Amino acid sequence: MKRLLAQIGITFFSVLAAAFYLPDRITFILMIACAVTTIVFFFIRKIRKKIFPPVMAIAAVLACLLNLSYTALFVTPVVNTYVGEHTIEATLKDEVRQNYNAYYYPLRVESVDGEKAGFDLMLISNDEIRIDPYDTLSFLGTIEKEDESYQICKGYYLKSRAYTLDCQVKPNEHKPIYYTAIQVRRYFRKALDRLLPSDDAALCRAILIGDKYALSGEIRDQFKFSGASYFIVVSGMHFAFFTLVLTFLLKKLIKNRYVYIPIVMVFTLLYMAVTGFSFSVVRSGIMMLMLLVSQLIRRRSYPMNSLGFAGLILPIIFTPYCAGDLGLILSFYAKIRIKREDEKKEKKWHKAVNYLLQLLSATLAANILVFPISLVAFHAFSSVTLLSAILLYFEIEGILVLSLIVCLLWLIPPIRFLSVAVSWVLYFVCELVMFIVDTLSGLPFSYIRIGDMFIFLWILMTAVLMALVYFSRRGYKYAPLAILCSLAILFGGLATTQLLKDDKPVLSVDQADGGMIVTLEENGQIYLLTTDASYREQYRTLREIAEEHTSAMLAVVDTDKERQLLENVSQREFAISHILQYDKGKEVIPSENVTSFKEEYTVCISDGTDVTLFPAGTSSARFIRTKSMTALILPNGCDVSQLPDEVCFADVIVMGSKTAFAEKLRCDKLVLTAPKPLCEIQAKALCGNCRGIYYISENELSIKMENSYAERN
Repeated sequence: MKRLLAQIGITFFSVLAAAFYLPDRITFILMIACAVTTIVFFFIRKIRKKIFPPVMAIAAVLACLLNLSYTALFVTPVVNTYVGEHTIEATLKDEVRQNYNAYYYPLRVESVDGEKAGFDLMLISNDEIRIDPYDTLSFLGTIEKEDESYQICKGYYLKSRAYTLDCQVKPNEHKPIYYTAIQVRRYFRKALDRLLPSDDAALCRAILIGDKYALSGEIRDQFKFSGASYFIVVSGMHFAFFTLVLTFLLKKLIKNRYVYIPIVMVFTLLYMAVTGFSFSVVRSGIMMLMLLVSQLIRRRSYPMNSLGFAGLILPIIFTPYCAGDLGLILSFYAKIRIKREDEKKEKKWHKAVNYLLQLLSATLAANILVFPISLVAFHAFSSVTLLSAILLYFEIEGILVLSLIVCLLWLIPPIRFLSVAVSWVLYFVCELVMFIVDTLSGLPFSYIRIGDMFIFLWILMTAVLMALVYFSRRGYKYAPLAILCSLAILFGGLATTQLLKDDKPVLSVDQADGGMIVTLEENGQIYLLTTDASYREQYRTLREIAEEHTSAMLAVVDTDKERQLLENVSQREFAISHILQYDKGKEVIPSENVTSFKEEYTVCISDGTDVTLFPAGTSSARFIRTKSMTALILPNGCDVSQLPDEVCFADVIVMGSKTAFAEKLRCDKLVLTAPKPLCEIQAKALCGNCRGIYYISENELSIKMENSYAERN
């Protein structure tokens, strides 16, 4: 009975998380099944005496009921009522977030079309609106249903877009107390930016206050590929480390627990506010507060019960949908621990070393326990995750402590010089971390992507193994063997897949509203060669690419509008490392990652692949050369007469609808992206210049860049 709360809370949270991703019909069926199971359990005497199975079944029923009720009574009415064009008056809830050239404004809507309202809205703008948290913003905009689960988990079921000229800001002089926490956050950010180089300051901001948006796409990818992404967010691990260190220091200075424990509790609440009350931090804060209360009243605290209580209280504090937040899910299950039988027999020969080893073992255990969830969620995993946990744990905690010390010292002018000295130490630690991350991410097979079918087969085989263990006599003896077999299936299959994997460059062509979107993929990297399409088609294509890639290494554009659209649809999990823009005599808007070209320009993709850009009228032609094949991409507006003769002969040519002097082209495969009637006209005119003609309507065509026609002849 000691862990009854843990059983209830973990079951409730788990079912609530599953219900978020399941269709409502499946959730309803699950609720009925759990209700029937509960009734059956009460009629089985042996199970009824154990109490755990019936109570867990009831918790599952309540979780399903809560999800369905919240959807039907709160979410659906709001979405159905406010989707459309409205005049909106809202209050900015928190700081504005800039991500990939777009600004995100979390709003609390006060009125719609002059009528009182009360719901959260995420406003997205291409331009910065000068507004402070808790100021009032009025604008005319179209409200749309939010389709990103990340935002829905946060309570933003609706979104809108606005432009600076359409917005009116009304300052609010009476700020709530939370505004103080925002000011502290800004001060931390300012102090770190002044004392450290940009990349190091961004890393410290991510670890200390969870502000990871200043990190470059390259650094984010390095942390992802090395399996260390959880280090660059304010996680429960960082929060607990801070709190435990503070408790240890105050306990040495103040012996009275009725004094130092309330101080730590206040710090816990303040740090939760400064980090923006993120779900994982609040989860850790609840567990820490329960631990501190138990110490204050001299009662034993059970961590699993605290975790279960957090699982029950979080959907009440925020929304039931918060259980679907992937960061919270990983944080939640990483805290599950199995009690060690020999825990009391350990020799306390060195408390400090034992404590550090326990922290490290907790980190390793967290990685192991959340591994299946990460695999299903991201369809990929890092093979060096455990190694990065071992090598980076103490450095990350060092950055956490040193960053706070630097910010506190900077606050006091007479001793501000000390913050400069500490910042030098912090700088070297940051550089060490980025060196380790860069090295690990560059190792062969450090980051492996997995197909859906392979994941499902592995889960099925693992479930079969677990069932055999459960129903066999003395199954606990076979559990380690089942786990080893599961891992052998996983890694054996992955090793076979990687050995058989073909890394030849693949050219993908997609017709998009009369334009074209062409990408090149090689060695797991994606390159956007042409994005001549509408906003809707660009957004759709990038969302599909983002399912397998976090960033594009390169994008080539011909106009400011095309480039701006490309930057606008670069959402939270998709970044573009570099953009090449064709300069047709007009001044290109300067940007950090944009390079303009007026003449022939060559980009080396790999040892055997390069892309050469040729000015050709109102658009630029893209000529791709691999070890065994060539391809020519001609977006709308290209003039073939301006191209060198050798470029007009290629193995594959992808041609837009408005291509001048196309009769000069010669190829093996001609891909036409114009609407079908125009494609037929182009095909008749060019049928003698190529061996095969392909029409692209709504289907994507993938071409493996090998087996050159030119070489065969």
